[in-house]
Amino acid sequence: MANYADQTLACELRVGLQGGPEQSTDVRIEPGQVQQVVLPLIVSGDGLLQARLTTEDDLASDNRACTLVRHRQRPH
Repeated sequence: MANYADQTLACELRVGLQGGPEQSTDVRIEPGQVQQVVLPLIVSGDGLLQARLTTEDDLASDNRACTLVRHRQRPH
């Protein structure tokens, strides 16, 4: 995540499969900084994985990302 604003970004990052429960964490990024955030997530089925920031800013379209994921059995 990156903060291109002149002010510190303080918000919540929410991650989960569409229609399912979400995991969240508080995020704080200083102006001009880039930060990596890792949330352990167990995916038990196929679906659309979404990550979104709960913040209001000038470019709302970059506060959300999604990708299609497929559940795979781990080999024993």
